[in-house]
Amino acid sequence: MKCKIVGKADFGIFVNMGNFKGLLHISEIQRAGKKISDFNMPVYKNYSYKCEDIDLYISSIDIKKQRISFSILPLKEKNNAKATKPSIDSYILNSIHTGTIKKITDYGLFITLDDGYYALLHKSEITKHNKNLTDFKQKEQIQVKILSVDIEKKRISVTF
Repeated sequence: MKCKIVGKADFGIFVNMGNFKGLLHISEIQRAGKKISDFNMPVYKNYSYKCEDIDLYISSIDIKKQRISFSILPLKEKNNAKATKPSIDSYILNSIHTGTIKKITDYGLFITLDDGYYALLHKSEITKHNKNLTDFKQKEQIQVKILSVDIEKKRISVTF
């Protein structure tokens, strides 16, 4: 998708995508074999920038932190992925899903969603609802709401 470069920092490039702002992190730039200096942003008398257009892919969205992360390269699909399993990027933020508690750790619950992906219900989300980790049991079904999806790392964060 087309984005406009609106700022540079040592750690990446800030971009606008319509009404949304995000970051193309230095690690993504380097992964594509580029440097921050490869992107033009001349400063004019009125200190505004001439914005360069760039094609980017969304790599993650975090509604809680109101952040969008971008990638220059398209995400690679695994060759051995099953055709019947939906892609992780099919999860819609704030959508409700039923899952089963797979594992209880000191920092939260790992929940298996209906299509086999795992999500983390972090301890901080649990305590926001005046609950404790001890209130949950393994194999218990729970309804969760998608907070964020990191497509590259295949991580899903949820609340309930």
